Amino acid sequence: PPGLCGSHQTCRKTSKKAKTMNEHVNLIGNEMDNRKLRWSRRLATVPRWSVVPTLKPQNDAEHCYHVAQITRWLVTKYHRQGTDERFVSLCVMYALDHDIREAAEGDSPSPSKPFNTPTVPHRAVVKCADVIEAILHMHQEALMGNGYNAHPVLTELRERFRRVWENFDSVHRVEPYEVVSDVIRACYPSDGSPVHPGMEQ
Repeated sequence: PPGLCGSHQTCRKTSKKAKTMNEHVNLIGNEMDNRKLRWSRRLATVPRWSVVPTLKPQNDAEHCYHVAQITRWLVTKYHRQGTDERFVSLCVMYALDHDIREAAEGDSPSPSKPFNTPTVPHRAVVKCADVIEAILHMHQEALMGNGYNAHPVLTELRERFRRVWENFDSVHRVEPYEVVSDVIRACYPSDGSPVHPGMEQ
């Protein structure tokens, strides 16, 4: 308008552009939330352990839920930021979505995907919980009589957990086998059997 200085005109243009950008970002965010909601419904149809014969079937929805529960247990019991509710919530929310892409791509068996050890704090926590959940499932398979197939996988998972635990910011020093033993005792309080051969070493 007449009398508006150049700097004010620039400010108005910048403000309008920023508003447009925010609307665009919100639209993308809403669309992503809708997509994640749709995909989360499909996770129950994605079977896991396609390369390992199992007695108890498991799908990705079950896995993500259990990983979220283990994440909460791990971070509040061991992590340096375990009393920070925002950090705990971030970890749990990330755990719930950590395999969401598999709703579109299908399950990626651990042996077929590159192994990585995340260093970002919340991702490092969820990676530990992810491996522990797999250990728990294979531990249950062994208890059910499927040790022939479960024990080789447990040996590999034990080594993976030792590596990912190095990036877990624990409030005090604790050995990986102690963590796994703790979570197994929590899940199977009446089970007196060892974690699995070599895990207590």
